[in-house]
Amino acid sequence: MKPTRTLIRNTRCRDVLVVDQDALFKAEERKCRREQARLDSLRRELEEYEQLDQPAFVSWLYTTFALELTTLREQRAVLTRAFSVLHAVEREVEARGTSYDRAFERVAKRQAPPPVFENNFENRPERDAPSPPKAKPASGSIKECYRELVRKLHPDLNSNLTTQQRELWHEVQQAYHDRDLPRLEQLATMAGVLDESPARLASLSDLRKVLRTLRQATGELTRALREAKQEPEWHFREALKSPARLQRLHTLMAVEIANDLGEVETGITELEGLFAGWHQERAAANHHPRKVRPGKHRPGKQRSRGRGRG
Repeated sequence: MKPTRTLIRNTRCRDVLVVDQDALFKAEERKCRREQARLDSLRRELEEYEQLDQPAFVSWLYTTFALELTTLREQRAVLTRAFSVLHAVEREVEARGTSYDRAFERVAKRQAPPPVFENNFENRPERDAPSPPKAKPASGSIKECYRELVRKLHPDLNSNLTTQQRELWHEVQQAYHDRDLPRLEQLATMAGVLDESPARLASLSDLRKVLRTLRQATGELTRALREAKQEPEWHFREALKSPARLQRLHTLMAVEIANDLGEVETGITELEGLFAGWHQERAAANHHPRKVRPGKHRPGKQRSRGRGRG
């Protein structure tokens, strides 16, 4: 007798899984608040570095190495002018198909403008400077989103704003100035997270978008701080209280400035040598004109110079 085969039928489960949306919402909201707190801490640390440590370091640097930095700045200006001459010569060679010494001769003549022109250029009124770009006109959606954020975050309309809400308000103003609708929408969702009222957010997906935005901003600030910690001005205010650390920093900056000055002066020497070679080639060519090969004109006929006949 053959064994009976049990038939297994594929059935679909039709049971409904009930998900507590409110619990998920509160869990995501807690994540957002923790990420926002971390972001605020990183932002304060970076602001202290940019607004306190960096200015203090620059003031100390220019007081301690005033002569060296002045020399470095002047030599960099010389190197910049030399590079501008080099680039002009290269453009001349490419445009006219001429030799480098001829191109250098042309450029050298053009690089000496009359003093009147220089004075007029330097004393040109500031009204000739380009005006800053005008802000783009706001669309209806941008205005509506901005009005809602004004209602929630404007200090004149909300006297009990938290520090996070005030910082958010500054970001709202910048986003509105840039006419950045996606950013305004993100800020509106973040404002909902910071709002303690019952009607805070439209959906759980909005909250998760905010969390992604916060994590992205946190990552950017973390990278910025990692780079800042490699700079000599990091926590410079603390270095001012430690003579040993300040002495090490003094030695480090002295070596760095000397190296920078050496590189700049080497570049100047190389370019000046190149220009001197072109000048000598051109002077030799002008002093010893090219000889006419025999057989290029008929005997008894003197070769004329230029377009006219002498």
